[in-house]
Amino acid sequence: MYRVDGRIISNLFLLCTLKPALSLLGVPSSLSQNINIVYRSTAMMMGDNNISTEYTKVPTDRLVYTQPSKSSYPKRSSNWRNGLYDILDLVEESNQQGEDNPIVLFQNEKYVCIYDMYPKAKYHMLLMRRKNIEHIGQINNIHTLNDLQPTHLDEMKEFHTLGKNIATNLESYDQSTTMKLGYHSVPSFEPLHLHIISSDLQSSCITKRKHIISFASPLFFVDPISVEMHLESAFADSCLLSVRKERATSVLDDTPMACTRCKRQAVSVPDWKRHNEVCDVIPMEKETDQKLNSLLGWKRQPLSEEENRGTKRSLSTTVSTFDGVQTKYGKRLRKVEDKETNNARIRNTYLKIDMDESIFDQLHNMVNRVGREWTEENNTRHQQTKSKKQAKKQLTISPRSRHSLHMTYFFMGRVLNDMPSEEVQRWNTMVRSCVSEHNNKSTPRFYSLSFKSIVLFPPNRNYLVVAEFEASSDLVDLYGQLCNLALMEKSGDNTHEYEFPLLRELTLKQQQYDSKWIPHITLGNVQGGSREDVTRLGEWLGNKTYEDISSTNILGLSLGGPMPEVDINWKFPFINSK
Repeated sequence: MYRVDGRIISNLFLLCTLKPALSLLGVPSSLSQNINIVYRSTAMMMGDNNISTEYTKVPTDRLVYTQPSKSSYPKRSSNWRNGLYDILDLVEESNQQGEDNPIVLFQNEKYVCIYDMYPKAKYHMLLMRRKNIEHIGQINNIHTLNDLQPTHLDEMKEFHTLGKNIATNLESYDQSTTMKLGYHSVPSFEPLHLHIISSDLQSSCITKRKHIISFASPLFFVDPISVEMHLESAFADSCLLSVRKERATSVLDDTPMACTRCKRQAVSVPDWKRHNEVCDVIPMEKETDQKLNSLLGWKRQPLSEEENRGTKRSLSTTVSTFDGVQTKYGKRLRKVEDKETNNARIRNTYLKIDMDESIFDQLHNMVNRVGREWTEENNTRHQQTKSKKQAKKQLTISPRSRHSLHMTYFFMGRVLNDMPSEEVQRWNTMVRSCVSEHNNKSTPRFYSLSFKSIVLFPPNRNYLVVAEFEASSDLVDLYGQLCNLALMEKSGDNTHEYEFPLLRELTLKQQQYDSKWIPHITLGNVQGGSREDVTRLGEWLGNKTYEDISSTNILGLSLGGPMPEVDINWKFPFINSK
């Protein structure tokens, strides 16, 4: 059950209570899941009101930091990677005997914060889930970030809140210290543990290059906010968080040893440590809070034995795909996954058109039916002439998942999460004002879409199957006004200064290819086949008769993709729609 308070609007309360009710009534899980996603998105905008304070409190007086001796830690087991499990066993043993353990800074019924055995800074602690406390929460069996699922989001927020409170407690008594929290993208130890470390990085235990990079690089040292944002962007509960290990290793090996304050590059570890002790430059503001960490991605869980029956896929097989950066396996893996998920696009932000959900159900059923008809007709026509090897290369239509269907109205890519929060707020205000003024003009405005056909897209490339629509003139006119907002100059005497420089650059780049908005919904991908096969598919789709799509009720605009860390409303309703 989610915890809410009086500050959350009644709609959020309805979403919270409606989901279990739908489950009892036998409503399909897909609809229930959509409500769950809407709830989480709304909760993020409203703040962490669903976070319990029962396990996030720390004493109001100072947490006394006293680094214990090495002899206080348990002897290393045969497998050195199990060192943290040995420590957790020792903590539980001390608790059962009613003794204070010197390696524990703070603990409650659910979590324990211990001193790092080899601290890499003036203050360095590890926050973990206590062992064998199975009746509280779900993350007691989480070994690394790779085991996290979207269902763990609320408990991870609780976990991070406690870490922030411990860090704040230490900062309040040592004004010269700034604490930071993070996970190593490729940790040396299990289970899942959060580093709470001071930013000075002054320690005799720093003896290797990787000791510096693992805490100084914002890529390798993953911010908790990035983890929460990735879980918040989840599109299915069957997805697991996944770290791009090859690139993480590359970051660890190739990142220069730069000062965290002035960015001076050192030639050796002793050189870096000498400079770090005397550098007095005020550190730059961190940038990772506003965007997803590029080393994080998604992977599907292995199929169960029942689901696997009758397929060639083994139980241990998982297909990993990552957003953002092309890796050694690159597009090939991403294409395999995209037919089931929207993974490749969650890194991009866009304004989408809100419409009746029934239209997406109809279109999803239609593209599945069209794909089957094409395959059956293609096989029948060529089964006598094609060999088995040729049959594997025949052209097919690969439908996308129902949850990934949307109509992009104004594309913003990754720019919105790179913009300063003041710019994001200003852009939101201007868009809201633009939509409101467009609605309130004396001449009535009507926003409508009518289905035309299913075609191949984009022109001359033809690798997507899309549903093409015809938009009303008012909808096209509003799009032009949003483009003008993105391109506008700042008011005043200074010229060549723009309100949203990053957004302007992206919009100009988009207009080089398409000067106008083409209303469409991507339904699937074209896979395999020759150029002649693609041409024949395009002609086949053009000659096909489609059933009428029910009239589309346009409700307004909203934000799709990763949500910026700015507490503002991203719903832009239309007054008149048709």
